[in-house]
Amino acid sequence: MADARGATTIEVIDLGSTPSLAVHSLPQTSGEVIFEAELRDSPPYGVAIVRRPMAGQTNSARPVVWSAVRNLRAGHAASRLARAQSCSMHLAGCHASVFGPDEASSEIELGLEVDRLEMDEQRPKTERRAREAADQAEQERLQRLLIESFLDHADGWFGLNLRRGNEQKPFWVIRFRERWELERFRDWFRCQSPRFTAWAEFLETNNAASLERMLLREMLETERRVKKAGLGGGGRRPLRFWRGDE
Repeated sequence: MADARGATTIEVIDLGSTPSLAVHSLPQTSGEVIFEAELRDSPPYGVAIVRRPMAGQTNSARPVVWSAVRNLRAGHAASRLARAQSCSMHLAGCHASVFGPDEASSEIELGLEVDRLEMDEQRPKTERRAREAADQAEQERLQRLLIESFLDHADGWFGLNLRRGNEQKPFWVIRFRERWELERFRDWFRCQSPRFTAWAEFLETNNAASLERMLLREMLETERRVKKAGLGGGGRRPLRFWRGDE
């Protein structure tokens, strides 16, 4: 940020134990005075407004016209203002050189008040965005936990799958050559939804074929128990009227 009087543009960079501020200004004409803010993260800590040597001067001294080295609160506040409003720091430096440091302090306090009011105005929006981001993250977390099953026919085979709520691609599929075979399996499978998460965990250490064999074995065992109890539906689909209540 710069104005016609030569207000500086300030870019904060990480220089380790050295002063943590890089200052860039407009070209300086002869006789023009430019004030720059310096922020230091190493001793002496704080903020200072210095007068930059005029163009053509051989003296490289940068006299301090205002500083907040000992007042950490004022230093942090002025640091924030310097990062956001370099023009304000330039104006404060002009006033400090003419009227003294107290005048610069008044300018900086005024700038900080404006900065605070702007932050207060933005705070509801910032808080709303934070809430929306948290809600979105929670929805995504719940979606990852949700596991659903859908029919999954392909190439003349009849099947169904397991899929997480936030994914389009299934993580497990079983298919049958005949439609009635699928319906026979679904008669047993429809009562197993509480176990979907356990099956997903099983697949973390086992392959899809292992899960398929395990489920088919359980289906056949259930059919035998239901038939033995006299509750089977008969025919190709013995669990057609079964509702998990053996």
